[in-house]
Amino acid sequence: MIDIATRARFTAYSYELSFAFGFMFISLVALWLRTHNVKNPIKIRLDNGEEFCGGSERKLKEWNEMFSILGVELNPIPPKAKHLIGVIENSPKKQMTNIF
Repeated sequence: MIDIATRARFTAYSYELSFAFGFMFISLVALWLRTHNVKNPIKIRLDNGEEFCGGSERKLKEWNEMFSILGVELNPIPPKAKHLIGVIENSPKKQMTNIF
């Protein structure tokens, strides 16, 4: 993940792409931010990878309900909106999400 305003990065690696690891990563970042006194709502824009709901509306709705406890809102990048993924693709490490 990358914060657009500060360019702060959160990176994690795993041996497989799975929604369980994606969920744990978002949880870890959200909890870290809340622990370090970030009080504003957290909006996370996701690509359409399988580790981040993979285009499943049902899963996205469930995740948004669970993350609402932490004040986090997940918004996927629409498939045809390539201009919105520019920051992610131009990032040196090619992080898969960004925080607004």
